[in-house]
Amino acid sequence: MKILSAKQDRAAEAYTIENEPISSLSLMERASSVFVESFCQHYDKSHSIQVICGSGNNGGDGLVIGRRLKAEGFQVNTTVILTDAPSKELKMQLEKSGSETHQLAFGEALEVAPVLVIDALFGTGLNRPLNGGWTQYIRQINQNARHIVSVDIPSGLMADEITPGDAIIQANHTITLNAPKLSFFIPEMGKYVGTWRAVDIGLHRDFLRDVAYSHVLTRSEILSDVPTRGTFQHKGDFGRVQNIAGSFGKMGAAVLSSKAIMRSGAGLLTTHVPACGVNIMQIAVPEAMVSSDQQDHYISKVEMDKATDVLCVGPGLGTHQATANWLLQTLKKVKTPMVMDADALNMIAATPEKWVNLPEGCIITPHLGEFHRLFGMHDNGFERLQTAQKIAKQKQMVVVLKGAHTAIIAPDGMVYFNSTGNPGMATAGSGDVLAGMIAGWWAQGLHATLAARVAVYLHGQKGDKLSKKIGQNAIMASDLLC
Repeated sequence: MKILSAKQDRAAEAYTIENEPISSLSLMERASSVFVESFCQHYDKSHSIQVICGSGNNGGDGLVIGRRLKAEGFQVNTTVILTDAPSKELKMQLEKSGSETHQLAFGEALEVAPVLVIDALFGTGLNRPLNGGWTQYIRQINQNARHIVSVDIPSGLMADEITPGDAIIQANHTITLNAPKLSFFIPEMGKYVGTWRAVDIGLHRDFLRDVAYSHVLTRSEILSDVPTRGTFQHKGDFGRVQNIAGSFGKMGAAVLSSKAIMRSGAGLLTTHVPACGVNIMQIAVPEAMVSSDQQDHYISKVEMDKATDVLCVGPGLGTHQATANWLLQTLKKVKTPMVMDADALNMIAATPEKWVNLPEGCIITPHLGEFHRLFGMHDNGFERLQTAQKIAKQKQMVVVLKGAHTAIIAPDGMVYFNSTGNPGMATAGSGDVLAGMIAGWWAQGLHATLAARVAVYLHGQKGDKLSKKIGQNAIMASDLLC
């Protein structure tokens, strides 16, 4: 599913109006009809509804929504706050609504009932923070509404950049028109959106096919990307992974990542561990071959298997100086595709050159702290994305920035946000499982970006199934392997 910028959203509407062709008023009617259809799937007629509209086209949508919900049998009161320059479409919709709509001049007192409020004040055309009287209106809605559903985007939230201040509707649910907005996936901004659902308002397919922006991973796309196995294939056809992981006290990470590699379908796995971990690995993951380091508690030297298709480096590795020395030397000469996670990233971040040491074509899987150690502190999620895109292009690598809506940044700078997963997965070892899954899928012949997308989506999907089965608080990383 594509994510459109505010500018692309407006261009898509203009293209549709010109090329379908359809009038802007008819497109507004169509969008509002689809909104109401989605709304009725979530809310029944026991809800009393107050629709609060602004003076732009988002307000026009709200007027149509109020009229249609009333026709569906809902108890609806509609209020429009009029500024000096209402949009042409809004004025036309006001004529249709007649005396049923309560009109306020901007600055007049707004009464917000403790009911379900549909927020239709501002849409994606907003390009600056709200202030003055709008701040007061937003505050009243947030404080008094029992439940808030936003039309397209919570009012006050800008679609493509950080919105300063807090004059933003705190929606419980957002029904977004045609495509989600980038701000939905940024931690500082996404908290205002609540749950969201995108509804297709019938924008012209030619425009949507050719436009390039960010994406949200969907089940149908991932299922179409997962390869099927042929009857006569054998384990050699599904890739060889060498996993370099573990240190004294952290052998669980080596076990989790190794199991994830095998669960993802890799044909053969060799895991290199310190001597203290050999018996642990042989018992916990009998499917893996195990090689032992000359050191008991940490890894100091690894004989690289030339037949390896993918290296996985970092889970539980520790940051001993001997391990760091081996890693930095290895990065200079090894050309094997490499997934780099956890302590591998921390050791690179500890060098003066930091991310410059990352090999071209690798996949890195930093969480927020590891990202900042590698690339410096960032004020917000938009800045982090911009840095990740820059580095991914420069190094022709894939950055998997972990968190809510994990972002996969491809070598061309394209961003794919995950739609699966939940807070219950914020638990020790979850990242080790993900690193192994990425390596396992990559070894089977998927290109790097696709391997990361498939692994991230399936990792989150398993977490969602566990959330329903045992609850978020009970999820452990090892559950993700079942």
